[in-house]
Amino acid sequence: MRTLRILTGAIVACALVGTPGVASAQLPDVGAGQGVSTARQQEEAVVTKIQVAPPVVGERTVYLLGQAAPVAATITWVPAIPARAAGASGEGSAPAEAPLTGEVEFFDGAVSLGVAAVTGLGGSVTATVETAAWPAAGLRQVTAQFRPSDPNAFAAAQSPARAYRVVDTARAVPDVALSGASAATIGDARLEWTIANIWFSNFEVGFEREVLAGPVTLPEASVGTTIPEKQAYFFRPFTFTSGSGARDQAGNRVISFEGSVRLTSGSANRWDFSDPRVHIGASGDGYITAEFSGTYLLGAQEFPIAPTRVAIATFTGAKLQPNSAGAVSAEIVLNWAGQAGAPGTWAHEYADSFPNEFVSLLHPAINLFFARSSVATDSSKIPHPITLSFTETLVPDPKPPVVVPFTDVPKGHKFFTEIAWMYSSKLTTGVEQSNGTVKYLPKQNMTREAMAAFLYRAEGAKYVGPKVSPFADVKPGDKFYNEITWMYQQGLSTGIAQASGKPKYAPKSSVTREAMAAFMYRLQGATSGVPKVSPFVDVKSGDKFAKEIAWMYSSKLSTGVEQASGKPKYLPKSSVTREAMAAFLYRAQDGILKQ
Repeated sequence: MRTLRILTGAIVACALVGTPGVASAQLPDVGAGQGVSTARQQEEAVVTKIQVAPPVVGERTVYLLGQAAPVAATITWVPAIPARAAGASGEGSAPAEAPLTGEVEFFDGAVSLGVAAVTGLGGSVTATVETAAWPAAGLRQVTAQFRPSDPNAFAAAQSPARAYRVVDTARAVPDVALSGASAATIGDARLEWTIANIWFSNFEVGFEREVLAGPVTLPEASVGTTIPEKQAYFFRPFTFTSGSGARDQAGNRVISFEGSVRLTSGSANRWDFSDPRVHIGASGDGYITAEFSGTYLLGAQEFPIAPTRVAIATFTGAKLQPNSAGAVSAEIVLNWAGQAGAPGTWAHEYADSFPNEFVSLLHPAINLFFARSSVATDSSKIPHPITLSFTETLVPDPKPPVVVPFTDVPKGHKFFTEIAWMYSSKLTTGVEQSNGTVKYLPKQNMTREAMAAFLYRAEGAKYVGPKVSPFADVKPGDKFYNEITWMYQQGLSTGIAQASGKPKYAPKSSVTREAMAAFMYRLQGATSGVPKVSPFVDVKSGDKFAKEIAWMYSSKLSTGVEQASGKPKYLPKSSVTREAMAAFLYRAQDGILKQ
């Protein structure tokens, strides 16, 4: 990571004036002295001095709480050349310089930040550690101790403190996310938001504003000539519309907007904010995130910011009370004072700023546009309140999960949903067993009398059978007499013709798939004809129930049985199982079940 020499234009200089060692987590503090040997050493020990290096300056904040970053210190000394032995010849090589060896330990107060081994020649050596051991954020005082391997050769040294600024990017407001079923949907949402504002009093300008895309507006205005007119122009809010979202059962709300806008400051700074999202907890605490990107120009060098969703603003205690029509409208004050958390996070002993997670993405030369820094522009940096409005529509309470009593239909069953619906809709109570349990018997063939009962209940029929049965094999008093005679009365079944003239219903016989198609077709009052090309390989256009079976396919009540050839079979003569019957009725429920 390279150290940058920060050169700023006139506007940047104005914003940072009065801030010695500006953004000291990135820039050197003025006046840090050199440490010297602290212990009295023997005469031959070389005196050393140690100084903590200035914080590294990067394209964005380098020193983040919990993340490793470099801390360095330089040890200096006057190299000692051993004397020649008495009587030795003056010819030949000069005695070698004794190397400095030992270790350097860095401290934040009493907390060790790490230890680095050092060895060097020539009067200077630098030790560096990558440390994430900061005990806290804010203005930190870093010292270093040099401990020589041989105290008789080199003296120990202690540095004076060097100021570092460490940033905690944890948001001041806890995360807010939707959980579980929605209690209300949110629509027609509208957000008025300046995003950021500043007043450069020396130049009587602020951030320029531009709508890039989406359902966003910006009031038409001219700059004007007076200061109030100019400030009104530079402080215009963006209005995002057509937002939508939801409120969960716990009272949390998330509202999303679309659209992109831009702020600029001169020709060097461009910041884009896209698709804002408002998160509001049940307590009224919340924040606004956006997809943030941009660039900063330092001379000819560009420092881009990759698109990142980040919190741009936070708030506490918002009052959002829907009226009788579900409409909500509120002005919400955004946080500033103390939002940086630890004093001295960005400048001096201050803790007032935009959210640290946002400010930390900016180049150190301009991040104080968004934090208090003891300059005339400070009061104008405070974010303006937002106005948020929307309409809530309550979601009906979800029905409790259906408890199915059937011991042969576990939750993982292929047709669990359909059979559970049959039970909850009171179309079936199952078949009681001798041991007291109840089964649905999903693989059992569907009898014609049980099928009549299912359809009768699905239609909510109240029909009472006649005194004289229309069928030769069904008489008054039989278990499903009303249901079977209702089938006849509705024209759903004419029975099976007999030589005696009175048809039979055959109640105990299994229902074939072609007969089921006919029953469903008639029940729905369908009128479709026979297609030119059958959807099933085993049903031809001239077959007895061709139109009814084709209608089952077109109505998506049956897709048939897949074949290797690609065209499915319907298996018209096969019996309908009770699980298949449940599936047919479930798929047709909008047309046959009375709501």
